Amino acid sequence: MQNRLPFIQSRLLPVLCLTLSVACAEELPAEKIRFSTVGDIMSHQAQIDSAYDASCDCWKYDEVFVDVKPIIEKADYAIGNLETTLPGEKSKYSGYPQFGTPDSLIDSLKWAGFDMLALTNNHTVDKYREGVLRTKKIVREKGLDVVGTYADEQEFVKERVFVRKIRGVRFAFLNYSYGTNGLPVPPGTFVNGFDYVQIRREIAMAREQADAVIVIYHYGTEYRRDPDPYQRYAVDLAFQEGADIVIGGHPHVLQPYEKRTVTDRYGDTKERLVIWSLGNFVSNQQKRHTDGGMIFEFTVEKNSDGKGLKISDLAYIPVWVHIDHTSGSPVFRVLPCRDYVALRRAREGERATVTVKGVPVVLEQRRKSARSVPEIPRQRIQQFYLDTIELLGEFPVLHNEDSI
Repeated sequence: MQNRLPFIQSRLLPVLCLTLSVACAEELPAEKIRFSTVGDIMSHQAQIDSAYDASCDCWKYDEVFVDVKPIIEKADYAIGNLETTLPGEKSKYSGYPQFGTPDSLIDSLKWAGFDMLALTNNHTVDKYREGVLRTKKIVREKGLDVVGTYADEQEFVKERVFVRKIRGVRFAFLNYSYGTNGLPVPPGTFVNGFDYVQIRREIAMAREQADAVIVIYHYGTEYRRDPDPYQRYAVDLAFQEGADIVIGGHPHVLQPYEKRTVTDRYGDTKERLVIWSLGNFVSNQQKRHTDGGMIFEFTVEKNSDGKGLKISDLAYIPVWVHIDHTSGSPVFRVLPCRDYVALRRAREGERATVTVKGVPVVLEQRRKSARSVPEIPRQRIQQFYLDTIELLGEFPVLHNEDSI
């Protein structure tokens, strides 16, 4: 979440954006900007039913995110993928295969600390034209940035490159999806697909308007835990065209991340970052690997010579979706795995659970945890944590009681 006080102060300055596609933010000296990004924010029917409160005939989602709010809101800018629509009418609320969700989900995402929602994915047109239009309208009205869909050609031309200035650094955001599940894009609206001519053109435009270009892709093979050739081509293309960071989603499972040094077609050689897939942030998918995701964090800062940017301090926090029956009715909760599973260096002669960067590590259930979680979910949290560490090959952000 951005520092709100400087943001308010900047609104009082007599400064106007030169184009409406540029969002004015803090007019502060350039410094380190910390990002958080998460994967697919889904809304299956069980989640909608769980959020319903008969006492007000409304839907409440704060409890879903209360355990990760302290993490998300620390970021200067937090990004999520909204893989549902906001149809407005109660009769249109539905889960898979054509998602429609109460507006209050967005209130809770805003409350949890999110700043931007990417709107282009394979469920963008699930509620047809009105769903495309209303989803963007409501998300904006609730104070979040959006990227990826456009009401008409005029809006597309004006907003096709979204630029947000954060602490003196201009970030351009672009968002594309491999498709819309066979549903046609409603006439007159624009939903960014994988048109590589368009992607090349818009990255070039973004480079002219911003200091860094972030591309958000919805792509890949569902449930595959490594990037497929299609993903690799799309990321290589983005980097060759000048993008700095690629954030991926859609497979519903985690995939690795990496920094690589790439020389783009403009001759600029620098480190670039790809997070191949962030998995599910919240959903009702309960099979192994699909039942969680990660909060991925990274820092962007200008180089000391003022030329170019540096991407640093990569970190990840695995999260698992717990369906809590403590109160009788099910409540979906996104839980940080580290709050329930302890990591420690294996003692001499002790068998390690996993080896990370040459360090033998034991995973065990934490004796004291934030919530009372039954044994079977605890075991599943531990399994997800282990699977994630083995896949990524790096230490996650540790709990303050972990001893490595």
